[in-house]
Amino acid sequence: ILAEGEIEKYRPVERVTICDAMYFCNILSEKTGLSKAYNIIIKQIEDGHITDANITLIKDSNGYRLPTHAEWEFAARGGDPTKEDWNYRYSGSKEIDDVAWYYYNTCNNGITASAEPVPGNAGFGAHEVGMKKANRIGLFDMNGNVSEFDADYEFLGGGWFDTIDRCETTTTCHFSNAKRGKEGDIGFRLVRSVQ
Repeated sequence: ILAEGEIEKYRPVERVTICDAMYFCNILSEKTGLSKAYNIIIKQIEDGHITDANITLIKDSNGYRLPTHAEWEFAARGGDPTKEDWNYRYSGSKEIDDVAWYYYNTCNNGITASAEPVPGNAGFGAHEVGMKKANRIGLFDMNGNVSEFDADYEFLGGGWFDTIDRCETTTTCHFSNAKRGKEGDIGFRLVRSVQ
């Protein structure tokens, strides 16, 4: 359900597999004149999603790829271990409601963890990117909204259906099934290696 006043095309991508995400990285890289980041041999497609593939990272590629766990966490913590926000539980704030859409403010009739209502119709599901506070380096939704795949076959940050503990910057969920994500609140964020 789209929240009042929000526009669908500004929501983050979700309901994709990690294989879909890596395939998208290659397509975007090629469309922008960059080299592909992955060698992908597709083994299975179900309902329009790549659910099984042999995938290897191409060394020294300048194309888009999924971040490693360490890269994702570095970005979520604000990029500078000497700054106070490096140790915040959430990316850019000590308070989850400042920075994240999660269970209490999307699924619980707009009631936050502190039992104060969110102004307006919070809406059930993912929200437009950028409606909450960014972290110090300008990244939005590192916590909540949608969990994000990383290159280490984990998903990070928690999503709109997760509770507070699942949305902490240091919380990691491991998965071994390439199909994971196509039914849930999991998306991805792209990075490129510095050349």
